[in-house]
Amino acid sequence: MKSLWGVIVIVGLGCGNKTEPDKADHAEKKVVEPKAHPLTNADKPEATAAFFGTKIGPLGPLAKLKMGMTQAEVKAAAPEFFNAKGSDQLVDAPVKDLAYGVSFLDGRVNSFRISNLGKGDYRPAIAKAWGPGIDAKDEIDRAETVWFDPQTHWRAVAEAPTTIGGSITIMQYLPAADLLGPDPVAFAAFPKPLLGATADEVRAGYPQYFESQTKEQLDASAKKAEDEAKSMGVANANLGRASAGLTDLKLPPTEWDGMYTSVLLLFDDTTHKVREYHFTITDKNAPGAKEATLALFKKKWGEPKVKKSYKEQLIFHAKAPAITISRDAMDAGWEVEVAPKPDDF
Repeated sequence: MKSLWGVIVIVGLGCGNKTEPDKADHAEKKVVEPKAHPLTNADKPEATAAFFGTKIGPLGPLAKLKMGMTQAEVKAAAPEFFNAKGSDQLVDAPVKDLAYGVSFLDGRVNSFRISNLGKGDYRPAIAKAWGPGIDAKDEIDRAETVWFDPQTHWRAVAEAPTTIGGSITIMQYLPAADLLGPDPVAFAAFPKPLLGATADEVRAGYPQYFESQTKEQLDASAKKAEDEAKSMGVANANLGRASAGLTDLKLPPTEWDGMYTSVLLLFDDTTHKVREYHFTITDKNAPGAKEATLALFKKKWGEPKVKKSYKEQLIFHAKAPAITISRDAMDAGWEVEVAPKPDDF
């Protein structure tokens, strides 16, 4: 009897185990989806007009940023534009060969760019998006096409691609008419006087444009100025670079200027105040641009008096402040010089 009951117990236990659900057999199976890989450049579509949108301005992740932002502000708003070491980097675009980038000047956003890392010419697609551009050449005679938006003051410059690619630079510009303004004497870009101001007063009045040179840079500028003056047989007593400093204001570029419009301030050796300042409204010899800027001068000041020395000077305002303009053939633009009287030039 003992052995019979043992068999019954063993069989019973075995039957009980079979009635319980098999966890291994009924466990929920997880389907592992293949990890998505970013498209390679070769897999991406070509950029069409739709990629560039209907208006000139920052595209894609660049739209999160604003001109004039500091690097810290850009890192907070769009960290993808910086690598692990904190250096700025390009961000891939969803189309072939293109990548987004940010350019800084003196630590602030100066322009946005779309780098063309291939050999394709995207200017026809841009023209379909924004309308016809203006064909021109850059400072080293390379072909480019420029688009302007007079309402928003956005400007785009697309380089003709070369064997190493090219770029599309998008930034804000300051129209020459807005720099000059309607006042018969004063410049709209300088609502606070520059002539007679100290460097500190300039810095306080125009903090967004101010950049001063270090002593080492000043010394180098002074030495260069002395050498140039001596080579031309001109005394440098009035250059005023060494003692008072050479200061540049960097305004947004006018229509055809590069990354900014430089305003050169020259200081008096004795008073350490601005005694004259110069800036150039560049036109790159673009069709009609030279004549259009000259027409703006005449509209503001009337017909000039012509003075011929080593170059032709157009005196638009003979009284203080004296405003004399001459053609800068090297930079392809009009150089505007402002001083207390014309003889000071």
